[in-house]
Amino acid sequence: MFGNKEQKLEKMIAKNNVSGIIGLVTSKDPALSLKAVEALGKVTGDDAYNTLITLLRSPRADVRAAAATSLANMGDAKAQAHISHMLPGEKDAVVIEAMKNALSKLHTKD
Repeated sequence: MFGNKEQKLEKMIAKNNVSGIIGLVTSKDPALSLKAVEALGKVTGDDAYNTLITLLRSPRADVRAAAATSLANMGDAKAQAHISHMLPGEKDAVVIEAMKNALSKLHTKD
């Protein structure tokens, strides 16, 4: 069943269906919601960007890390300020590493 949802997610990415992807972010299936967060980094638009900024505050560390990585993949240098703001308070080592990598990637796009 997950494969079917993953195929739908790939179609949403191809069609830049941001609202559909955002709807999957809140899925009760943790793996699917994480895939949706990652997918937001592959689409364009303010809604995708704003959702990822919000997800930097998720209670789930894997989602915070994926949001930082997806923001870097989007390439919008404005995300640097948001990630930099969240970094000092972050406690999870994996998230810290993802945020540092995202900042580095975004910094090279200035």
